Amino acid sequence: MTGDGTNDAPALRNADVGFAMMSGTSIAKDASDILLLDNNFSSVVDAVKWGRSVYAGITKFLQFQVSNPSHCCCAVHIVTLCFPAQYVAQMSRQILSG
Repeated sequence: MTGDGTNDAPALRNADVGFAMMSGTSIAKDASDILLLDNNFSSVVDAVKWGRSVYAGITKFLQFQVSNPSHCCCAVHIVTLCFPAQYVAQMSRQILSG
């Protein structure tokens, strides 16, 4: 859901992912999940492409590490210690918001 006005706030709040424009009302900004700082919808497409690229890179790295048994345990421990689930969720929200 995208919106920038006061009348869009309930829909932004109830949507799975709500996008608001920086030029929108403060009510819409507060109700949204992601705020588009440059007022351009193409930035959503760019963020999704960038996120998919990062995900693909992490997947390739983990596949390589798991394919070598000596690195398997080390890679799993590093990922679980350095990137707890809460941090990964917060990081993904920050990446998509700009």
